[in-house]
Amino acid sequence: MRKDIRERRILLIALSAAVVLMISAAQGFPQQAAQGAEEQPKRVRAVWAMRAINTAEMSFHRANGRFGSFSELVSSSQFASLKGPWGEPFANADAMKPEEGAVPGYKLRLVVASGGVSYSVRLLDVGSCEASFFSDDVGVIFEAHPIGCEAPTKASR
Repeated sequence: MRKDIRERRILLIALSAAVVLMISAAQGFPQQAAQGAEEQPKRVRAVWAMRAINTAEMSFHRANGRFGSFSELVSSSQFASLKGPWGEPFANADAMKPEEGAVPGYKLRLVVASGGVSYSVRLLDVGSCEASFFSDDVGVIFEAHPIGCEAPTKASR
């Protein structure tokens, strides 16, 4: 019963985070022109990728009782039904390789603890001072910038 409560809490947190991210992304679309047509989609795709990975992990956990590695998520078709920020298929599963362009412009690292009891994921921007994103089995997505780089103001997003 305690495991069931924990799973429900994790799912509720993941769903709440997804709703917040969708609202945040929707609010950022009108400002896309101000930020530059290429930078905003890159950031939006990164956030949606993190959301998709968290969702895939929760589904995998519900089906298998543990969190899965990136290759397990891809081979179990966890990404097949997920959509990207503009309604397109999230990704071509055959092309999804963690360090090789699963999310263009980012290096992906997904680490699963022994026994699949937890996971952490990061999307590290390959640029010098761009945002990187982090999350774990709690489902909250964090945005960070390298020390010495100025983070964009909320108005510039």
